[in-house]
Amino acid sequence: MLNRYSARIEPTIYKEVPEFIADFVMVDKQNQEEYRLGILNGDYEDRDDLYICPQDINMGVDLSDLDENLTVVYMYDVLSVDKYRRLQECFYDRLGEKDSVIFLDPEKDLNIDLEEYIRDERIGKEQRATRKNREQIMER
Repeated sequence: MLNRYSARIEPTIYKEVPEFIADFVMVDKQNQEEYRLGILNGDYEDRDDLYICPQDINMGVDLSDLDENLTVVYMYDVLSVDKYRRLQECFYDRLGEKDSVIFLDPEKDLNIDLEEYIRDERIGKEQRATRKNREQIMER
């Protein structure tokens, strides 16, 4: 299906965590599911230290510790040069635009396979639900 996936960058829902500056939102338009990855910056002085931590299912599936299946991917590897600069401008240069939404064209603006990222996040979400169910059963 052409344009089955879309993506955008929008203000973060993780406002209580200072390292989160925005959210990278991926959408599977076929079932309207959204997958949200926080864009982090651990060093506010370093404008290039922007990254997301998506699931990496290639690391192996271990329901005991899903955080082990996260990887660091820098936003300059995710976005085209133009969109990366736009992200930096919105969140560093023009503080009034922190409420901006940056819409991304998967074919022109992304250097990643959006389908793969969404698939991995979907599997991670299913694994978390399975683990939660197991924990609830164990508590009974």
